[in-house]
Amino acid sequence: MTKIRLGIAFVILLLLITLFFYLGGYRLDASGAARANSFIPKDSVLLDEVEYPWGKVLIFDSSEKPITALSFKSFGFLWVS
Repeated sequence: MTKIRLGIAFVILLLLITLFFYLGGYRLDASGAARANSFIPKDSVLLDEVEYPWGKVLIFDSSEKPITALSFKSFGFLWVS
């Protein structure tokens, strides 16, 4: 019985950590992290992507104006903008 409770607690903890990172804007790729940024409109189109050693610069075209987003790699495999 205690192994089942420990397993359930572990799954709940893992889900909470995943939710925390997702709500914090962390994504698995640079463009996903940039699109999670509230300053990038949902209807914007990705024009170009430039890689640097410290991260990526993404240029979006929106109905109002072109928008530049910076995405950085963090925690080894997650991206944040």
